[in-house]
Amino acid sequence: MSSKDGIWYPDGKIIEFLPDYVKSEKVYVGFWRRFFAGVLDLLILLPVVLILVFVARSGKTWEITSSIAGLVIFTAYTIIFCYRYGGTLGDIMLGIRITRPDGSRIGWNESIARYIVPTIISTEIAAVQAYALIAIDPVVFNAAGSYERQYLVDLHTPGFQSLVDYLVLFWYLANMQTLIANRRKRSLHDFIASTVVVYWPFSEHANPDWQAASQVSER
Repeated sequence: MSSKDGIWYPDGKIIEFLPDYVKSEKVYVGFWRRFFAGVLDLLILLPVVLILVFVARSGKTWEITSSIAGLVIFTAYTIIFCYRYGGTLGDIMLGIRITRPDGSRIGWNESIARYIVPTIISTEIAAVQAYALIAIDPVVFNAAGSYERQYLVDLHTPGFQSLVDYLVLFWYLANMQTLIANRRKRSLHDFIASTVVVYWPFSEHANPDWQAASQVSER
């Protein structure tokens, strides 16, 4: 729950927000820097993706296995790195940290809550893909080429998935619009998890005296 200048936590404590600027330097990270951090993460994880794609070519069972493995790996990567280091490798390389409103480190609860919607989306997609693959004759699937396999998967995908795809698109567009529209650059998952995304110098990760920064008035 939010107040005007902070966020209420379950223990009854209000954690106040950092100012928008400290000594004329911006505190909160905007859209483009976060976007390019995501691009870096994709490049870093590209070898894992290529391995999973290679494994998936071995047959229907391996495609289901690689899909589940990818879900587990990517979910664990984001949640564990954000809890332990305040961001993924892409975030760290671009000087970004995910913190509580006052710049302090997040815990497991915030890290999990922040990625709960993307995790649900990824799980639903993996489950629907597995459902479609199970419905396909393994002999036909294993004998087909890449394009034919995708056609078979699309053919056996439940009709409601089209609606889900539109809802997913709406979520990501709303997430982006929310980030752009508010002065602290908080996206929907930041509101869900009670987090902010700040530049490294204004986080506890860089500054043991981070509380002092929260006392500096906005300019």
